Amino acid sequence: MEKKQKSIKLNFIINGLRIILNMFFPIIVLPYASRILMPEGIGRVDFASSVISYFIMLASLGIPLYGIRECAKVRDDREKLTKVAQELFILNMLWTLVAYVILAACIAFVPKLYQEKELIMLTSLSILFTTLGVEWLYQAKEEYLYITVRSVIFKLISLGTLFLLVRTENDYMFYALILIISSVGSNILNAINARKIVSLRPVGNYDFKRHMKPILTLFAMNLAISIYANLDTVMLGFLTDDREVGLYSTSIKVSRAVITLVTSLGTVLLPRLSYFIEHSAREEFKRVVSKALYFIVFAALPSMVFLYVFADKIIDIMGGDLFAESTITMRILLPIVLIISLSNLIGIQILIPLGKEKLTMYSVMGGAVVNFTLNMLLIPIFARNGAAVASVIAESVVTLIQMIFTWQLVGKTFLSKGMLKYIGASLVMAIVAYAVSYLPIGNVFVMLFAAAGLTGAAYLLVLLLFKDEIVYDVIKKVAGRVGFIKKTV
Repeated sequence: MEKKQKSIKLNFIINGLRIILNMFFPIIVLPYASRILMPEGIGRVDFASSVISYFIMLASLGIPLYGIRECAKVRDDREKLTKVAQELFILNMLWTLVAYVILAACIAFVPKLYQEKELIMLTSLSILFTTLGVEWLYQAKEEYLYITVRSVIFKLISLGTLFLLVRTENDYMFYALILIISSVGSNILNAINARKIVSLRPVGNYDFKRHMKPILTLFAMNLAISIYANLDTVMLGFLTDDREVGLYSTSIKVSRAVITLVTSLGTVLLPRLSYFIEHSAREEFKRVVSKALYFIVFAALPSMVFLYVFADKIIDIMGGDLFAESTITMRILLPIVLIISLSNLIGIQILIPLGKEKLTMYSVMGGAVVNFTLNMLLIPIFARNGAAVASVIAESVVTLIQMIFTWQLVGKTFLSKGMLKYIGASLVMAIVAYAVSYLPIGNVFVMLFAAAGLTGAAYLLVLLLFKDEIVYDVIKKVAGRVGFIKKTV
């Protein structure tokens, strides 16, 4: 085993801080941007970003997930790590060039894309920055403190730039640029600092062939994921208009932010679980997976309850009256908070470290077929709400297939009595939430702040009565810290 392992809990806390920042950034940005750019402007930028996401996926070629797994296996040996990292980076750069060539052809021959060619080319900077960032190398080394600090700096830069440059509804290009800087702009620092982890001098004797089969398998998986993850927005752009895209993208942003927070544990688990498998630590692998599964349900269920009850108020903050129609769409989409979080754990954090990425690929291909079919049927009739229903059903299919593949590993935990505690606590929380929603509080921010405190307290109190392990563990840690502080004062 590794001589000095970095704490999973510390990694989770640090990565969680970064995720919370990523979650709050759009919540801070969108209320301002949506009122300036209106649904049409937000829709144009989100449509372009969704299109570019396919080309990011093409350029990545499955390398991000594969890179974390393979680099984590040899992270204690700088020479081996350098060779693997250089091989993967060269492949990544070659496919980035391919992606740009195909993108240029699409812009030339697809009228909708040609119409937005300036915006799409600007947004395509994300492709290059994603490749140069080699984020998979830093995650394999569990350098989450560096990743977090770097992310904070660029988020603050982006936030300041937003208020300076986005002043009228015609400033959507500035808005798109700011989103790029906030999400992947900091990857420039990754490229500069990579020499601290690996040697940048070419080592030669590259063996690209050994990587191609697993990379192509992961690429097929990412292709399927990309299809059903972004197809709703892209098809809305082609089949309806920018306004529908703007309303839909606003409704799904909150859910995706919460999903990102809930799955933040998974981000730090992949390199560690890959390390356990490589060193035959199977029991440790199972123990960590079980804890992760409990945490996902613990965090996802109350999040869904809170967002459902206060969806109208959240949308009011995010976009104002012009986005009020997004409330129903947001409520339809809420089940994906739990569904995608489970899929992330099972498909990415369990199957890939076990070397069974083909099973993940099969599940997401099934989801892609379902999503495409339902989008074709439902979007022409129900527009954004049809896309929302299609997304929920498709994500459910993916998770169900993955659970069947891994039932022997996750079934016992998932059907345990411990899960009933979270369901019961969430029902109590829902009652409290509805009661709070009827309180005569005029200010929406005060209402949400009071609701978060009261509903959160109700949820945790019920779990405390049930002697939930997660809650008790947090209390012990806090009590221990307080005791240490008292002794040192």
